[in-house]
Amino acid sequence: MGKFYTIIGYDLYIYVTGREDLIDLEKISNITGFFESNNVWRLSPKLIFGKDVSRSFLNQVLRMLNIEGYQVRDNNRGSLEHFFASGDERNLK
Repeated sequence: MGKFYTIIGYDLYIYVTGREDLIDLEKISNITGFFESNNVWRLSPKLIFGKDVSRSFLNQVLRMLNIEGYQVRDNNRGSLEHFFASGDERNLK
C-alpha cells in the first residue's frame, strides 16, 4: 500500500495502491503547464497518466508529490498500463 510516481521519458504516472486515495487532480491542474496543448491526460480511480509533460511542469509536480508523501517507484510501462486498465496491482513493484 502506498503513493507512488514513475517517470518514463516525459511520461508521468501518479498512482496509489491499497486503500490510499489518489491526489486531488485540482492540485495538479493548478500547476503552470498542466493545460499545455501537447499534454494528454488519462485518469482512472487509482492512476493519473500525463503524456509528454514539459520539464518545467514535471519539476513543479514532483516537488508537490514529494510534499504529499509520494515516492518514486521504478515500474515498467506495461505493468502501469495494466494497472490503469484493470486496477490489478499485483504486477507493480
